[in-house]
Amino acid sequence: MELTARQAFKFGFLRRCAQEGLDEGNTQERLTKAASLAASFEKQALPSLRELLSPSTYAGVLFQPPVAALGAGASLGGLGGYILAKAQEGTLDPEDAQKRELIAAYDAYGKQVAMRDKLRKLREGRGLPYPYSSRGM
Repeated sequence: MELTARQAFKFGFLRRCAQEGLDEGNTQERLTKAASLAASFEKQALPSLRELLSPSTYAGVLFQPPVAALGAGASLGGLGGYILAKAQEGTLDPEDAQKRELIAAYDAYGKQVAMRDKLRKLREGRGLPYPYSSRGM
């Protein structure tokens, strides 16, 4: 079963809450806090953005030929990039996400082991005791 981007976000959020050991009440508290932040953003920031981006604000400047040409080029470029991004966007498989996380965890652990081994060899080469064993004490 493949997930859409929205479902993958929900899956990731709930998985993170489960990893942190949150119960249903704490998870619900996080959801309500996020919802209230989103609502306050809509109330405060969006009217200002709408006012800033209204056509009447820039009407005199936008219809000047050089500015209009630049704006049209930028708009077409942005639209083209958006269309290409949507065309390449795939869905996320939960099993694939788990496999990638497991691979990343093993990779990080392998790097830790290699660094520990390198440090042990460096300490032994200098005649220093290794702090995690009884050798040399």
